[in-house]
Order: sequence, then C-alpha cells, then structure tokens
Amino acid sequence: MSVTGATATSVKGDTGVFYESEILAIVLRAKATSSGLVETTLWAWQGRGSQVGECEQRKLKDMARHYGTELYLVHQGCEPTELVHALGGRLATRQVRPRNVYDDAVWLMIWRYLKGIRSYWSAQNTTMHQVRLIDGKVFIDEHDLVSDNHCL
Repeated sequence: MSVTGATATSVKGDTGVFYESEILAIVLRAKATSSGLVETTLWAWQGRGSQVGECEQRKLKDMARHYGTELYLVHQGCEPTELVHALGGRLATRQVRPRNVYDDAVWLMIWRYLKGIRSYWSAQNTTMHQVRLIDGKVFIDEHDLVSDNHCL
C-alpha cells in the first residue's frame, strides 16, 4: 500500500516495482511452518526521495496495531531478502521524470514535483539500471543518467 499522509491506498500495477519518492507498506500474511498459525509481517519501505512525516508515522503505527505485528522500517537499498522473497524474488526501484527534463528550468521544476509518481512513468523513458543478485533474489535499481559519476 502507498502511504501518503494519513491514508494508505492499494498499489495498482506491478507490486515488484517501487518508486524512490514513495513510502510503501508491505503486508505479508503467511502460515508459519513451525506453529501452523498465520503470521503477519509489516514492512514500511522508504524511498530515497521520500520523507516520513508525523502523519505517515502515525498511519504506519496504526497499521502495525491493526495487523497485530511489529513494524520494520526499510530504507531503499537496504531491503531484506525476506521482503524481496515476499514480492516474488524481484524488486525494482525507479526514478520518474518526463522526457528531456533537463532541457529547460520549467521542466526541472515539474520533474521535482512528479518525481516518483507511478502514473507518470513511461516504458519509453531512457534509463540506466544496476542489477544485483543477493541470496537468490534480484534487485534492480534505476540510476540517474545525468550523474557525474556512474560508478555504482
């Protein structure tokens, strides 16, 4: 679920793709092999471009209370393999910006506003990715093409 202020809304589309300006709540309910009972895990994923304010903190704590579980805060780039496994073994993080955003200052201001919003990403955007395989899980991170240093 995408957490914005005091609201949490279901994510539409590919749940294995996170956007760096998002705060996401990932809820996993699964049967425990040891006890046979249902266990719930709640992760709060924070992208590099997002800020968790008081409203978001309150909403995430309320969700943990609702599900009767502990809240695990996860920062972009530090995702545990259990979280990636819950997502199907693949996690991609994206940046979002309109095409040719750096051509003029107005687009730069618009890009700062839209950056990370799922509905504005287009498959035609040119991107660079870092792909990592850790413990059998695939991590795909989008990186800025305008960077002075592309060493990852």
